[in-house]
Amino acid sequence: SLKSPVGKKHYSFEEWLLRTFGRSLYTQFMLPYNKKVWTVNPSEMNATWVGERVATPDYEKIQARVKVADDNESKNIFVDPMRPRKDDGWGPNNTFRYPAQGGNGSIWQAIANTIPRSWIQYGKRVVSINTEKKVLQVEDVESKEISPVSYDVLVSTIPLDVFIGSITDLDDGSLNAKHVDEIRSLKAQKDRFVHTRTHVIGLGIEGVPPYFLKDKSWMYFPDPDSPFYRITVFSNYSRNHVPSEKYWSLMCECAEPMAKSDETWGKEQVITATIDSLVNYGFIDRGAIVSTFYKKLEYGYPVPFLERDEVLDIVQPILESKSIYSRGRFGGWKYEVSNQDHSFMQGVELSDYLFRGVPELTYQDPNQANAPGKRLAR
Repeated sequence: SLKSPVGKKHYSFEEWLLRTFGRSLYTQFMLPYNKKVWTVNPSEMNATWVGERVATPDYEKIQARVKVADDNESKNIFVDPMRPRKDDGWGPNNTFRYPAQGGNGSIWQAIANTIPRSWIQYGKRVVSINTEKKVLQVEDVESKEISPVSYDVLVSTIPLDVFIGSITDLDDGSLNAKHVDEIRSLKAQKDRFVHTRTHVIGLGIEGVPPYFLKDKSWMYFPDPDSPFYRITVFSNYSRNHVPSEKYWSLMCECAEPMAKSDETWGKEQVITATIDSLVNYGFIDRGAIVSTFYKKLEYGYPVPFLERDEVLDIVQPILESKSIYSRGRFGGWKYEVSNQDHSFMQGVELSDYLFRGVPELTYQDPNQANAPGKRLAR
């Protein structure tokens, strides 16, 4: 658990990076990479989210590796820098399971298949919420018909800023002063939330990957000469991701700022820039591309902005006082517990809390939920 220095209301991610890695590593990698991923400066982010999400250096191991390199140089021993080397296996995702068939979506499809089909409705969109009357206005995407849906307790994964913007209570002139003040407090937080947009580009490629990608899962790119911050050798997860051994595939992720961007973030511009960078890096041959996939996610990363915890401490108690529980990647807006497994556990734990009175862990205490061994044990 990271505590703010005495007398400081906010402790920034920039301060944490400088304290942990020093100015040289910060300048060379941590600053450009994190700004590329989050689209904001680390000085605009808090550091309470870090936990296990950022690998910290082991200085003794670094010094030992430097000594080995110096010894090799003194003995004129050449070591190929591209040769795979055993790493330390840091972090909770240094090994992971992935479905052999059906991709990641097959996990959630299997879970959905355990639930009565009548419980799930697709093609519906919540257009407004009245928290006083406990009524949602829901639009059918195809017919455009709007119908009311009443609730006793509401569990929402709608992005918090969107949810707050959908509350219509203030249109009702008969509300008591306390309720009006609470809704106004919520509305005042709406524009403080910060997020990124994510462009996902997938490429199907004929042939085999270059030797230096054959054992890679994913890689990070801090430099401005490419639009992506991460690429994944997706065919390495499962051979069923490609038609045959004659093909391989890449998935590239690019982060667009929340603020209105210029034309460089258009679909064709992003795809072209991605392919150009991959060619320049020597990862692919342009002529070997046989298929292209593209998807833009309006909500990519919930940014842990500097005053995030302060905002959540205002928003969540008001919502919960009105029997509304906002959880999940953007419903909870805590990046440190917003992976798929975290989000799933938030749902499980909230159900246990609502029906059995068991206190939540994952959303309420991320440091404890992410403690070494805790996630495996659960």
